[in-house]
Amino acid sequence: MSQISNRDFLKALATALLALVISAAVLIPAYLALFTTLHPEFADSQERSAKPATINGAQFRPVVFGDGGIEGSSAVISQLAEGKPADQAVLLHQRRFSAADYPFLRHHIEGWHPGLRVMLFWRRADDPQTNHYSELDYTGEGAGYFNLLRSEEWRGQIVELAVGFFGELRGSR
Repeated sequence: MSQISNRDFLKALATALLALVISAAVLIPAYLALFTTLHPEFADSQERSAKPATINGAQFRPVVFGDGGIEGSSAVISQLAEGKPADQAVLLHQRRFSAADYPFLRHHIEGWHPGLRVMLFWRRADDPQTNHYSELDYTGEGAGYFNLLRSEEWRGQIVELAVGFFGELRGSR
């Protein structure tokens, strides 16, 4: 194994850092310039101004529920209802809005762990008998974001939202 001097090491490190800076200076503006070409699903969203809406947990009605309640503006689930294939809780909220106005979901879930699946369900005005859904990506406890445009069914007028929790709550038994 050959020895490298400190001076040679520092020259190699400086060259690598310079290459990294040049790459970032070229690639980041190129990506931003090509964003709508690379991600056509966001084209409509870029032309609209953001109109965030807040739905607190207290605005959801428990449909399937083991135990819990409302604390302040939050829905608290302390036990899931027994079910097959997994224990579950489902909270429902009826509200009419255009899916195009809300391409992203920001959520805040305390007590979420990898063994608890969280699903967002919705019904559309054009087909109110069909439940559409997306499983939220596990982001850990607290705030997270979800790209609703991943689902081709997130379109039209939404008339109902539901959040489903499936699996096991830690410390509930």
